[in-house]
Amino acid sequence: MDSNGEDTNAEEIQADIGILIYMGLVDLPEIEDYFQGDFCVCPIVRQAITIKRFKNLGQYLHLNDEEERPDQQSADFDILCEARPALGMMDKFTQTYIPGCELAVDEAMIGFKGRFFLEQYLPGKPTKWGIQAWGVADSVNGCLLKCDIYKVGKKKEIRQQDLLLGEQVVLQLTEKFWGKWHHIYFDNFFNSTYLMKMLLEQETYSCGNNVIICVSLYLVNTTIFFLMCVTTLHVSTLCVGHHQVCLDL
Repeated sequence: MDSNGEDTNAEEIQADIGILIYMGLVDLPEIEDYFQGDFCVCPIVRQAITIKRFKNLGQYLHLNDEEERPDQQSADFDILCEARPALGMMDKFTQTYIPGCELAVDEAMIGFKGRFFLEQYLPGKPTKWGIQAWGVADSVNGCLLKCDIYKVGKKKEIRQQDLLLGEQVVLQLTEKFWGKWHHIYFDNFFNSTYLMKMLLEQETYSCGNNVIICVSLYLVNTTIFFLMCVTTLHVSTLCVGHHQVCLDL
C-alpha cells in the first residue's frame, strides 16, 4: 500500500521485479529514460506500470517481514536482514545450476547515495559511492553464483588468524566449488602464494596477477633520481604429478 492507500497485488509485484531485471540488462542513464514517451526504447516498461507507481513500490517494498526483525542489540541481529532473502536465493540457485570450469572472484560497488553506515566512497572506482560487495561468477556467461556484502568495521568469521582479507574472501566464496578442479581467477588484491597453496590442497586451480614494482637509482649531477617500473605478472598454480608448480605467465 502506498501513501494514497492504493493496495498492490502479486501481478504488480511481478511486473516490478521484472522491470528491475530488465533494467539490469538494458542499461540507460536514468530511470526516467525507461518511461519516456518520445522515441521510447522500452515500450514494455511503460505498458506494465507508470513511473510514479514504480517509484512508490520501490519506496515501500520489503523483502523481509519487519515484524519478525530481531532487536538490534540481540546477538543474532543481522544488519542485512532486509536483503537476506535475496542473497539467500543465490544459494538455492547454485544447488541446481552447474557452472563451467572457470570462475572469477572480484569486488563490485552497488551504487547508493543515502544514509547507510555500510556506504563507502572509493574514488578510484567507476561507481564511487555505494556498498562494496564481493562476488564469484561463471567466467563464460557472467552469471553471479554467490555474493557477500562487505561489512565495514564488523568482525568477520575467519578460518585462521593470519588470513588476509582478500584470502578470506576467496575461500569463503569458492568453498562450495572445491574438489572439482575449477579454475579460479582473481586480481592482485586477493592474490597470494599462500592462498594458491590452500586452493590447490582443495583440488582447485587458481590464477591471479601480481604487481611488481621495480625501482632503479641513477646519479645525474650529484642528484639521485628514481625510475619506477610497474609490471603485472600473471601467476598460476598447476599440479604436475605430485608436485606443485608456480608459473609466471
